[in-house]
Amino acid sequence: MRSLPGKAREARKSAGWIREQVAERCGVTLRTVIRWETEGRVPRGGAMTRYYELLDRWLNAPEVPHEGEKGTER
Repeated sequence: MRSLPGKAREARKSAGWIREQVAERCGVTLRTVIRWETEGRVPRGGAMTRYYELLDRWLNAPEVPHEGEKGTER
């Protein structure tokens, strides 16, 4: 069985996002996103809300970005 961090990583990748985009959107460092995805660390504060909103969108209704808009909202 895959871990929750592994599922989150897979969801991010299938949505076409890179870790740098997640870090920017959540207002954290790239290293923090890596820890969330590999070490199972839990986001805190406002970053938690933003990350879980992204995760929910990736898992339940992934967008198909237009060319040149990979990982951005319309």
